[in-house]
Amino acid sequence: MDSDYESDLEFRAKEGLRTLCTRAPIPPVEVKQQRIETSFNAPAQKRRRLSRKGKFPVVDTLRQTPISGVYSMAQTGTASKRIVIDLFACIGGFSTGAAIAGHQIGLAVDCDPQALAIHEANHPNAVHKVMLLGPETETELIELIRSVVPAGSEWHLHGSPPCTKLSSARQMSVRSKDVVEKGEHEGMCLVDWYLNFSAKMEPTSWSMEQVNCAPVRTTLKERRLRSKSWTDFEVVEFAKFGVPQTRTRIIAGLPSLIRRIRFGKGMLVSKLVTPRMVITDLPTDAVYVRGNWHRETKQDATESACNGGFINERAQALCRTLDEPSWTVMANQPLQWWDSKFARIRGMNIKETLLMQTFPQDYKEASGGSMIADFLKGIGNAVPPLFASKLMAVVSPHGVGVHSGSSSSAAAAAAASGLA
Repeated sequence: MDSDYESDLEFRAKEGLRTLCTRAPIPPVEVKQQRIETSFNAPAQKRRRLSRKGKFPVVDTLRQTPISGVYSMAQTGTASKRIVIDLFACIGGFSTGAAIAGHQIGLAVDCDPQALAIHEANHPNAVHKVMLLGPETETELIELIRSVVPAGSEWHLHGSPPCTKLSSARQMSVRSKDVVEKGEHEGMCLVDWYLNFSAKMEPTSWSMEQVNCAPVRTTLKERRLRSKSWTDFEVVEFAKFGVPQTRTRIIAGLPSLIRRIRFGKGMLVSKLVTPRMVITDLPTDAVYVRGNWHRETKQDATESACNGGFINERAQALCRTLDEPSWTVMANQPLQWWDSKFARIRGMNIKETLLMQTFPQDYKEASGGSMIADFLKGIGNAVPPLFASKLMAVVSPHGVGVHSGSSSSAAAAAAASGLA
């Protein structure tokens, strides 16, 4: 069982979500919605307690993100325009969200030429560089950044170091403990390098996305203790921010940005977004969404129910209805559409997977064409653009997300010297 699968089960238990079996499309259930609303009241109560202590403003109203505004490349943000440097950029999830928030994508770097070609097709004005990032190429990277960011300009640095070697799915598939430990060490080396690099470069603001695993959390806790004004992090359930899937990741960055994730007005949604809300042309007879990584179920175990639907206990546990957030979109393992008898209809296509990850549905493939597998892999590895746009929309010259001047230099120096 991999980390995404475990986080999905934990999310469903926490939110009180259930799978229901019926032949007809399933409308939202009042009891389920009441549980969801109750779960969203908890952060509001915490905000009110902190407000009484004078730490944060009261934010009682959670605003539903308009679906029509999610899947568009049109700029909707009111943030101060910054130059965004996107490292480990993949096909451009974070870049797309930052562009929607009104920022300029200056540089995108990744070691995968196919993924970067898709990024370039959608962000043609940015500089693109195929490069294996790390200490060996740091000098070249610094020169690239300086060529893109004029002196005195405000800029944001984002990085999503590869998470494959840190994921529990890979660790469970490898039986050798030595191989697992070696892979974990290699994965953490890139995470540590990026965190040190961000402190060394002293950007106006910075962020990082990574899988939710113990080594990453431990490293970030240590850095937060050493430099509270430069580093903070939060384990984010993207469904609460309008992403129609139970995806969980660590988001680290400047403390002012992370505070907005915890307490910012308009970041959360008042009602969870579902596949039925974002995909208008659903497959005929589609009733459930199922992850492709699940084991097959026995079709002969499906029985007729008294309400006219069908029952298959094993299949029900592995399926989601169209009226609740789906399983996590993963690289190389597209989600599947299933009918009321728990029979597979087909896998999600590129357009549907883009919408589930909150990309614009007309997101372009590479100029010379892209393999379907490469495109789906890039979508699964990307930061949901909707979340990135919300995160970057709060950046302003005199408000949240700004960390400039001598205090910024001191914090970055402390972070770099303390954990280099």
